Amino acid sequence: HLVCFQGLEILRKSGTVCIETGQMHSSALLLSGGLVSSFLGLYTAYSKTEKCLKWSSLSDVLCFKKGFDYSAVQLNKVLALSGLAQLGLAFIPGALEVLKVDQKDLATLTTFMLASHSLYSTYRYYATAKMPILSSFPDMFKEAFANESTSLDKLKAKRKLALICGSGCSLLMGIVLLNDETYTHSVTKVAVDALQEHSLSVTSMLCLGLAHFYFIEVGPKGDLPVRPYGYLSFITPLLALPFCLKVLLF
Repeated sequence: HLVCFQGLEILRKSGTVCIETGQMHSSALLLSGGLVSSFLGLYTAYSKTEKCLKWSSLSDVLCFKKGFDYSAVQLNKVLALSGLAQLGLAFIPGALEVLKVDQKDLATLTTFMLASHSLYSTYRYYATAKMPILSSFPDMFKEAFANESTSLDKLKAKRKLALICGSGCSLLMGIVLLNDETYTHSVTKVAVDALQEHSLSVTSMLCLGLAHFYFIEVGPKGDLPVRPYGYLSFITPLLALPFCLKVLLF
C-alpha cells in the first residue's frame, strides 16, 4: 500500500508540473497576444493626420479595406513593434515573475515573431529604397560621410545601417535564445535567467534591436515620425539595458 501511495504521489506531482508548464506556455502566448492587441488598438488605430484613435484606421487593416498588401504591411509593423517590446520585457529583472511568464517561452516566441518580420520585410522591400540590394552596401560610408552627400544619401546610409543592425539582432537571437542551454547554469545546470550567463549577447541584441528601430524610422531631418504608442518598443529595451550593463560590467 505504501508503494502504491508513493507511486500515486509521484504521478500527482508529475501532473502538477505538467499543468504548471502548460500554464507557463499559455501565459507567454497571452502576454504576447495582449501586446499585439494593444499595438493594434493604440498604434494601428492612431491617425497621424488627426492625432487621435480612429476605428476606421484599424478596420481598414483588419478588414482588408485597402487591399491585402496594405494590411500585410501594417500587421508586419505590429509584429516588429510587439517583438521588440517583448524582447526588452524578457530581460527586465522581476517583470516576468510578476506576470508569471517563463523567460524561455517568451524569448522563443519573440525570436520567431521578429524572424517572421524579417522574412516578410525582405520579400516585400528588397531592391527598394527601404531595403537596397546587397551590392550597394559598400557605398554606405561614402553616402554617410562624403562632403557631396545629400540628405537623401545620408538617409540611404541610415537605412543600410538599420538593416545590418536588424540582421545582427536576429542572428544573435536565433543562436542564443533558441538554445536550451542559454537558460541553465553552465556548471550547476540549474535554471537561471539567461542574462546571468549571456549578458554580452543579450546586451548586444537589445542595442542592435534599438538601433534597427531608430535608423529604419528616422526621417531625413533627424525626426522620428513614430505614432505615440510605438515608443513602447523603445521603452522596454531601454529599461532592460541598465540591468544588462550592470551584469556585464560588474
